[in-house]
Amino acid sequence: MRTTQRDTRQSISEGPGTGQAPRIVAFHGSKGGTGVTTVAAEVAGALAGAGMDVVALDADLERGCLHYRLDAPSGTSTLTTDDIIPALDDLSGELLRDAIATCKCGARLVPSAGKEAAERPSAEQAFALVSTLASTFHNVVIDTRASMDPFTAGLLSASDLVVLVVTPELASLGGARRALAGLHRRGGGPPIEILVNRSMGSRDLVTRSDIESFLGLDVCAWLPEDGYRCRRLADECKLIASERSELARGLLALARSIFS
Repeated sequence: MRTTQRDTRQSISEGPGTGQAPRIVAFHGSKGGTGVTTVAAEVAGALAGAGMDVVALDADLERGCLHYRLDAPSGTSTLTTDDIIPALDDLSGELLRDAIATCKCGARLVPSAGKEAAERPSAEQAFALVSTLASTFHNVVIDTRASMDPFTAGLLSASDLVVLVVTPELASLGGARRALAGLHRRGGGPPIEILVNRSMGSRDLVTRSDIESFLGLDVCAWLPEDGYRCRRLADECKLIASERSELARGLLALARSIFS
């Protein structure tokens, strides 16, 4: 059975609220391959399906593929981060809404250019970009690349919440600890939550308590491995939440816990 828009709306709105929900949430991977783009796409799609005003930002400027996951139009007329960042001072909210892509799920999207730039944007430009998006859209979902640079660090610092995505393996936890150290060095940043993705349940060699002890943070959500479904739905340009599954339920619960 498919998850309807009403199912999605109820999945988000019926959850218990915990005060003011974050408006700007950045998803950051402990290393490549943790599923950050998939999670960001599903959260943005869940919010849009619930009738919420949301824009997704693909901040992996060279290799971003969020437009594939959200089945958004992409072409020479589609404005990307490379187009928008230099023009931030001249973009009004109405102009920005009209200029960027609308995904089939209803979310808006600022895609990456998908090419090497002569110079990566600065942390100051990251702050300006996030500020512009947040002043135009009610909710902002950011998909960052795993490696840390001034632009990525600026995006994380400008967010209301950072969700650090890890997989239950030692290589991922090492990267997560380095990412946390980098964020803590900057000080005064947003709260950070740990999301464990691609778990194989009892076959995981790294347990929840191992992860929480190693990183010094509680795990906010635990998503199961469902690689075949993810690949099939990606090739069909459909969100995981379009079908009922344990992973879909976990992703909708994640969106609810963050934004309700």
